[in-house]
Amino acid sequence: MQADVGWVEQELNEVRSDCRVLKDERDEARADSAKLRDELGQVRSQLAELTAFREELHRSELEMELEKVRWEQQLTDARAELADAKATILKQGDEIRELQAKLTDAELKQNSTPANELPEAANLLNELKSKRKKSRADLADVVEILEILGGDDG
Repeated sequence: MQADVGWVEQELNEVRSDCRVLKDERDEARADSAKLRDELGQVRSQLAELTAFREELHRSELEMELEKVRWEQQLTDARAELADAKATILKQGDEIRELQAKLTDAELKQNSTPANELPEAANLLNELKSKRKKSRADLADVVEILEILGGDDG
């Protein structure tokens, strides 16, 4: 019986030793599991950041595309306005040329100042002298200028 007790004690010691090894392995596994959970949490956090960044990038791309479409539309509108403005300018230029062609020398002469509306030579000379004190023009010069303009000697 002593041998049986010795054998049971030896078996008990081996089981205790195995239990200590298993506890150590379990503690290591728990530590590894906790470490892996932490790493998994970090990976999930990084994944969330990357997902948010990707979504922001996608939003930015969409906004840029929308802005590009707006600019293209504005450019198209501006080109159309420019074409309209060119057509208007060309049309107005043609109208101006037509009006100029209709004006005759007689119409141009009618628009000039009539001789009876020209100032008196003496008054004109006085006005000139008051504005330009050192003017060398005299009454004969002013009379000649008025005759050139179509007036008399005043």
